[in-house]
Amino acid sequence: MVDHNQFRIKQLAYKWLQGTCTPEEEAELQQWYETSNGEPLPIPEELATDEQQLKELLFLHIKQEIQASKIKRIPQWVKLSGIAAAFALLFI
Repeated sequence: MVDHNQFRIKQLAYKWLQGTCTPEEEAELQQWYETSNGEPLPIPEELATDEQQLKELLFLHIKQEIQASKIKRIPQWVKLSGIAAAFALLFI
């Protein structure tokens, strides 16, 4: 018999890989991951037909997460022009 919590985590893993998790579900999955002590994430077998496809899905999802969380930097010339404008206003 499958533990209810394990079943829930499996559902969340499926939704996460499909990109359909709500923010609350992602938080629940993240909380489970942080307290899992290295327990493997249960990924539904029906999600991928083979191991290579599963790896590709995981890589794609991780890549999308990284791109979404990249810090947007302000170009150096914008910073310097702002400083120059501030000094120009001081001396007017």
